[in-house]
Amino acid sequence: MAGPAQLVFAGKAHPNDDTGTAIIRRVFEVREALGERLKIIYLANYEMDLGREICAGVDLWLNTPLPPLEASGTSGMKAALNGVPSLSVLDGWWIDEHVEGVTGWSISKNGGSDEPSQHAAALYD
Repeated sequence: MAGPAQLVFAGKAHPNDDTGTAIIRRVFEVREALGERLKIIYLANYEMDLGREICAGVDLWLNTPLPPLEASGTSGMKAALNGVPSLSVLDGWWIDEHVEGVTGWSISKNGGSDEPSQHAAALYD
């Protein structure tokens, strides 16, 4: 039987990335609001050694950038190199390197949309 759910966030926002900084701030707000109902952890100072350690315990790597905004996708590559399947939009490195149902799954079969509501619907589908 599986244990209780927990969410682990790690990453860095560029100092000029207001959206990324706001998302990280929101993670802390939600963690505070939920208290002990859901364990949420944010790992600061995310570097290669920490990335290797946390990948060892990951069941699925979820990556949801809005196409066509995926950069190089190094976090997904790191997960793949550590044997973690991905669930991601068909963008960036994932469009060329994924094998559907083998290395993971695509969120949308046609690359998705840059419209947030359509992107969310594709994820839930």
